[in-house]
Amino acid sequence: MILALLAGWIVFSYFFAEFAPIILLGICHLIGFLFLCLWEVVKLIARALAWLIARIFRGAATALRKCGHGLRLGLLFLFYLADEWRRGPAEEQDDGASDDEGADDQEERQDRGGLPPRDPYADALTRLGLNPGLTLSDLKRAYKQAIRLAHPDAGGSAAAAQAVNAARDVIARRHGWK
Repeated sequence: MILALLAGWIVFSYFFAEFAPIILLGICHLIGFLFLCLWEVVKLIARALAWLIARIFRGAATALRKCGHGLRLGLLFLFYLADEWRRGPAEEQDDGASDDEGADDQEERQDRGGLPPRDPYADALTRLGLNPGLTLSDLKRAYKQAIRLAHPDAGGSAAAAQAVNAARDVIARRHGWK
């Protein structure tokens, strides 16, 4: 029995001496391979997290940029709304002249009871509040005052401002100032 044990020990020692370095080298290569796989997995997770964080920040930047445009438009809307509120409701000015300059002669005759149409010069003088013996400085002063009231930015209307401009042009042409 001792001889069998001794023979077994010798065989075991021989095989261990021959194959142990190969087995240990194989185990070391297996551990290295496992660490290499683990390193690649860690790199892949890090890249995925970096991509995800970049997408989140890019989406947030896009949302903020779009929100900025919307905010700017909202502020512009509020500015114009406050400006209109500050002006108040538009008051219609009735200074005796018609704002509809495109009426033909037939309609004017019906409005005036069959009388011929009015003189444009007389209408222009009435609109600006002037007398026939006016000077250029009188015309300028009356025009500035009338346009200040009739201008759309001051609560007037575009048609009223056009009528004041047309009245100034008629008077200036009649006197040769234009």
